Amino acid sequence: MKTGIKRVIRVLKRNYSLLKKAIGDREEWIVDLEPLYFKGFDSTFYTASEPLEKNQVRYYCFELGWEDLDEGRLLVTVDLKRLKTFDPADLSGEIHFKQDDEGD
Repeated sequence: MKTGIKRVIRVLKRNYSLLKKAIGDREEWIVDLEPLYFKGFDSTFYTASEPLEKNQVRYYCFELGWEDLDEGRLLVTVDLKRLKTFDPADLSGEIHFKQDDEGD
């Protein structure tokens, strides 16, 4: 069982690294899937998904999302609201969301 968990963590880390490198400092960017695939990107490993219009789905690897476009391209986006923080001093183990400037 440990091997399976390690594999999942390894693939998620690789996916995150590849998406982060592809998007850089931008909030969204269109990238070709093929180079990501050959570097080890595995779209079957993600941390969340969100239904969109026209039967599309946006998948997330933490705060980095992607959705399939036509002709082997992906729209990669950043959703900072998906970032969560954990305070080790909070013994309850609850996850707290970062507050944005508007106080939502």
